[in-house]
Amino acid sequence: MGTCGSKQKRPEDKSKNGVGLGSADDVDPSDRFSDLAAGKRRPSQHLTQNLVDGEFNRHVSEVYDLRQGKILGTGVSGVVRLVRHRDTGEQFAMKVLSLTAIEDDAQLEELKNEVAIMGELDHPNIMRLYECFSNEEHLWLIMENCQGGELLDRLNGLPEHHYDEKTAATLVKKIVSAVRYLHLHDVVHRDLKLENFLFESEDMESEIKLIDFGFSRHYHKGEEHMNLPVGTPFYVAPEVIGGDYTEECDMWSIGVIAYMLVSGRPPFMAAEENAILAKVQRGAYEFPRHVFDSVSDHAIDFIQRLLIVDPDKRMTAEQAQDHPWLHDWDEPPAPIKVEVVENLKKFSQLSAFHKLAHEVIAFSLQPQQIGDLRDEFHKFDTEGLGEITIQEMREVLEASAHLPSETCDAIFESLNMDHTGKIHWVEFLAATLRRSHMDDAHMRAAFDRMDRDHDGFISEADVRDLVGIDMTADEIHAMFNGIHVATPGKIALPEFLDYLRSEFKDGNDLGCIRSTSKRRLILTHGHSSNSLRSSDCDSGDESLPPAPVPQARGAVAYESCATLKPLTSPE
Repeated sequence: MGTCGSKQKRPEDKSKNGVGLGSADDVDPSDRFSDLAAGKRRPSQHLTQNLVDGEFNRHVSEVYDLRQGKILGTGVSGVVRLVRHRDTGEQFAMKVLSLTAIEDDAQLEELKNEVAIMGELDHPNIMRLYECFSNEEHLWLIMENCQGGELLDRLNGLPEHHYDEKTAATLVKKIVSAVRYLHLHDVVHRDLKLENFLFESEDMESEIKLIDFGFSRHYHKGEEHMNLPVGTPFYVAPEVIGGDYTEECDMWSIGVIAYMLVSGRPPFMAAEENAILAKVQRGAYEFPRHVFDSVSDHAIDFIQRLLIVDPDKRMTAEQAQDHPWLHDWDEPPAPIKVEVVENLKKFSQLSAFHKLAHEVIAFSLQPQQIGDLRDEFHKFDTEGLGEITIQEMREVLEASAHLPSETCDAIFESLNMDHTGKIHWVEFLAATLRRSHMDDAHMRAAFDRMDRDHDGFISEADVRDLVGIDMTADEIHAMFNGIHVATPGKIALPEFLDYLRSEFKDGNDLGCIRSTSKRRLILTHGHSSNSLRSSDCDSGDESLPPAPVPQARGAVAYESCATLKPLTSPE
């Protein structure tokens, strides 16, 4: 990724990240991420604001086997490699960042902001951050294991270096859904590009994931416009170069991506970065006949409505989702699977603690374990928001399962425990995952995550730290009173395992994990250590062959903004 303009210009990014991480000036230099664990913030915030917080008293090698992990990518800020969870045996991607390479407090705040934003997000097409660890020299981020490569490389590997329109529209539809979700949650990505979308696997039908939130920030409509020129020259919006912009800068970038997917070439081409940026500011691009002869009018119209210099006239994410091009190949949705319907009807039988534990387990699952449940989620998410509303659930269940509206509403409300009026991606998984994921390994891993202070028990204080203001102290106390334990208010591992296993005893085999919890539980979990050697972070060096489509300078999958080289703005 790159920075358009002076790297010294940071005024709009210093205090508006909306996460409350504190100033870098207040951070102990011996552990510059220790303030992420500041428990003083947890009681007054929602769980979604506490996601990056956690204790920092273990190092990454205690939880993950780092030996002989395949290197997935390298960049100026670190390396991404495969690691294996010691309890479950599952593989994750671990991004290793050098904290010693951070030059100033502003860069440290940018990195903290990246971690915090990633921890808040819960969408099928956005990379999930699971855990973070740190010591004096390094930060380790544990993320989803996506080994299908970048969208840019997939595009360049095609025979004619572009997609057919149906496939391109399908990809853009997912991209727009992810970006609309970001904007609804007051997050602007600011560096959308082909390199920042990864495929989960090498399968041609693999899901894509948006990554790299190094330039992202919270932005609320109506507040002072952003002014820091950041992004990548081929994709950056004209108003970003001018230093006065809103979330609409992301929509320009989607227009560039759509252009490239159907043509195999960028709309703004020049030999020098200054010349590229000058063309972007003028909106000077064309649809060469020999390239776009076979491209539909709908596709061209979609691109034109995004590549508009005036951001006020550009399509919003919501408007883009309604554009005909993204629906030219729509098919009638298949009915909801009977198994899913039955488990949504039965999930309310579970206790509050079961629901909490199931959500922790559901969060930790890898993409390949989710399987067809993603398709089931999309059947409910008819608006493409990455979340399910009560109206969507009612309409889908009434049409597909012929359930009365009262039953549909009851199912929804039993999930909607935080009263947000929406069911999130991980919550849907917690309510529908199959029983096979309730094995000892996953339950032990869930216990480890819920035992916040790692004293061998899950206490009321642990749960209170986990859920913030989403549950009252009385609700937590009542939840613990419903569990038979040797020590009141504390659950040991054997008791935890027995309690969760009881779900499937006495004929109560519901066939899947069910949850009514509406809390996005333990989405990230932090640890720290000063004992990990720098040799544990040694990176290899892998290079990619030249690509027909120009690769953005500085583009590396998972790359952080911590050590970026600025680009020069046009004269």
